[in-house]
Amino acid sequence: MDKISVKKFEDVPKMINSLREVSGLYIFHTLGHIWYIGKAVDLQNRFVTAYVKKGGTPAHINKGLKQRIDAGCATSVVFVPMALELIEAEEIRVIRKACPWFNESHNPRTKTNAIQAMVGEIVNESGREWTYDEMIKHLFRHYNAQLGCSRIEQALLSNWKESYCSRSNKERMLRPRNSA
Repeated sequence: MDKISVKKFEDVPKMINSLREVSGLYIFHTLGHIWYIGKAVDLQNRFVTAYVKKGGTPAHINKGLKQRIDAGCATSVVFVPMALELIEAEEIRVIRKACPWFNESHNPRTKTNAIQAMVGEIVNESGREWTYDEMIKHLFRHYNAQLGCSRIEQALLSNWKESYCSRSNKERMLRPRNSA
């Protein structure tokens, strides 16, 4: 069996240089956990200045992730190059799906409105009514059990933006916007 050679990012100059002026997402993960999803106009610059050299501005460094790196915890990084105009929407989509531990914005793990926005998209795209129980089961599976049923139900019952979709707490029903 071949041994897998592990290299540190800063020890691979060709890797570093190949990411210069390349836009995209970077995903810090370990087996079974996605820790952080970030976006960058220049992956090489963002990653080197913020994480390898441990400098950079606080706005570009996630504190939880930095603590994990500084503690020497094993972490892998996946770079996903993509067109600049796709980064924002793709970052939101991936965060909503993966529920990374250290992301706050758009993360259903920490933001109730992220769950509500997802519910609205599902209901409006399906064009049909959903019971709360159906939606809770659907999202529980969608999030790979990373969010509990009570968390999802809490989001359904919380303050609601009418722009997501129509809902009735009394009937425990969700309806597409146009059928309200």
